[in-house]
Amino acid sequence: MLPKLSRVPLVLLAGLALAACQDPSGVGLSLIDDEASDPNSRLIATDSLYVTEQSEPTGGFADGSGTPTQTRILLGAFTDGLLGDVRATAYADARQEVSSTAFDERTLDQLQLELVPAEIVGDTLATIPYEIRQVDPVAGRWNPEGLPSDTTLATGALLTSGSFSAQDTLVTISLPQSYVDANAEVFTDSLDTQFEGFELRVPMGVTPGAVVAFNAALSNIVLITDEYEDGDEMTRDTLRYSFVEVYTSLERGEPTEVADRFLLRDGTSDRLNVRFDLDDLTNTPIANGGLRLPLDRAVLESGGMFYRPLLSEVALVAIYEDDTRELLLAQAIPEEGDLILRNSVLTTRLQSLLLGQIDIVAFEIAPPSTPLGLGVLPILVEEEATPSPDNPRRPRLSLVTVGSPA
Repeated sequence: MLPKLSRVPLVLLAGLALAACQDPSGVGLSLIDDEASDPNSRLIATDSLYVTEQSEPTGGFADGSGTPTQTRILLGAFTDGLLGDVRATAYADARQEVSSTAFDERTLDQLQLELVPAEIVGDTLATIPYEIRQVDPVAGRWNPEGLPSDTTLATGALLTSGSFSAQDTLVTISLPQSYVDANAEVFTDSLDTQFEGFELRVPMGVTPGAVVAFNAALSNIVLITDEYEDGDEMTRDTLRYSFVEVYTSLERGEPTEVADRFLLRDGTSDRLNVRFDLDDLTNTPIANGGLRLPLDRAVLESGGMFYRPLLSEVALVAIYEDDTRELLLAQAIPEEGDLILRNSVLTTRLQSLLLGQIDIVAFEIAPPSTPLGLGVLPILVEEEATPSPDNPRRPRLSLVTVGSPA
């Protein structure tokens, strides 16, 4: 259970204000890692913690041709008493961005989906059943930007079904010949105007025990011509259409509350906000500053083949008094030890805050928007933890001062 944790809505403004520098070089920075011995190190524990909700984009453009970028789609379902149940349905559309003479004299004979797995969450030995349907083109063109994460798109009848292993390094799904024959002209001449993509889902009521994240930027719709003679050999021409618009519809259950831990989950709207009382440091010059998050990775251990991944990256956002938001940094999670969020931008904002030049009311800790995943960051938030190097049980600021207040 989180101590004194409230839920406060914040206004989400379009865009983040800064593409933050991640260069950790600078005066005094190494001292943040030596809090116990540095006489100029000041440790400030969080004054309060609370949860806010921000829309979590689960769709985007796999090829970077639009915003937001999204390089993964998720497929599968599992139940998890700790992190909550998950059911993921994927949608992927392509564009006919290249011209080819392959079908001037040849006939489309085969149509495949070529999916490249990037990560498995859940039972790493699971067999995952799937169903493929075409997104209904009559419903109109869909845009992944701003699409709520629980949206489902209208589709046609079932095209094909099958299964694959969570261990597969490449998943190839062949569409039925009747569908290929009926849609040959669409895929060779009219893809951009008469096709809106495919839906990939697990059958209703089936929970295979795992969710697979596919690398949408490396996955394709594959067109293969009929066989023809080329010299002394028989051959076929192949054309690949890369995924462009992609989206994952996510159904998420509530996680189990873990005492003195906050589980920051990718693919959800929850964000952890932290506040600090800095009144005693007003006008104090600093050489460097960082936000240290103590982590409890043991929370994610299952003791079996059920895999719960650690969040790969985390973003730090400043929330101002007028509800504007500024991205300060995005940083990878270390394999061990605490997570220390720091860069020159954060130090500059902290100095301006101490000088009274800006008014930051909270710092928001959030998962990255891409690549989409189901990673978790278990942050220690003990109620009575005091800010000391020997008791890192609560988020805290580490400031390296360079003198007395002005």
